[in-house]
Amino acid sequence: MIVYRNNDIENISLKNTAVAIGEFDTLHIGHRRIINKAVSNAKAMGLKSLVFMFENNPLDIVLNTKVKPVNSIDKRIEILEGLGVDIVVISKFDKKIMEITKEEFFDNYLIEKFGAKSISVGFNFSFGRKGEGDASYLEKRCEDSSIKLDITPEVTLSDKTVSSTRIRELISTGDVETAAKLLDRYFSISGTIVKGNQIGGKLLGFPTANIEMPENTIVPEYGVYITRAFINGQVYPSITNVGDKPTVGKNYTGVETHIIGSEFGELYGKCIEIEFCEHIRKISSFENADALINQLEKDKDKAIKYFEERRKYE
Repeated sequence: MIVYRNNDIENISLKNTAVAIGEFDTLHIGHRRIINKAVSNAKAMGLKSLVFMFENNPLDIVLNTKVKPVNSIDKRIEILEGLGVDIVVISKFDKKIMEITKEEFFDNYLIEKFGAKSISVGFNFSFGRKGEGDASYLEKRCEDSSIKLDITPEVTLSDKTVSSTRIRELISTGDVETAAKLLDRYFSISGTIVKGNQIGGKLLGFPTANIEMPENTIVPEYGVYITRAFINGQVYPSITNVGDKPTVGKNYTGVETHIIGSEFGELYGKCIEIEFCEHIRKISSFENADALINQLEKDKDKAIKYFEERRKYE
């Protein structure tokens, strides 16, 4: 898969592509239908599939706010490669991009830079300055240019629209199970394992792999979760604490993962990806270490039962 980013875009001059355009932060089941359509059109028409997306959320500039993404750019690229995409073009949304007219975007990007012969978008897609480019404009331009156009209709789950906004809300409130249904995969965060205060292993008998709280992506509501941990290409059942540790001191806030039934050597400096399967409980303060250990044993038992029933880690 070829990836073009930011400055590379100025020199792009591609031909014969099937383009999927969207915000594509969460890459939820609706996004994937759009992208899968571009991939299937590319195969049927002898084209290269191309995904065009923004590195940051356009609302960061339009509303002068900060919307934390669900997936890092690296994670999005990984997912897109798994979907069979040939080319990914990632642009930073800034004030210059915001002022591009609908005509300029269609002519300069879709035609000149991408060489689009097929375009796939979602039902609520808009483009150009102030979102002036809508489905009817796109339909007319594609018809005039003999470009195949596919507009994916609204996707719902439990009578609610599948959207990135909804997924962010679910994750931020700890409902990672429902978020997984909308994503068709577990929400995950990644990081480099760092040295913590070592209380989990030495005092409690529950050693943990610790990562710092991610600053550039959304994190689940503080609490304890059943998780899957990926280290060195292997997956392990685990439980993860997101937040602080009131029983043993509040001087540390991060993500701590206890890997169940496995012994490791030195983990510091290794990369870990943590998939969030189910919320167990909120973070609580216990009377003493023994009470905390008792609760951790219960948490571990819940996780073991969860994976035994689903056999997710086999």
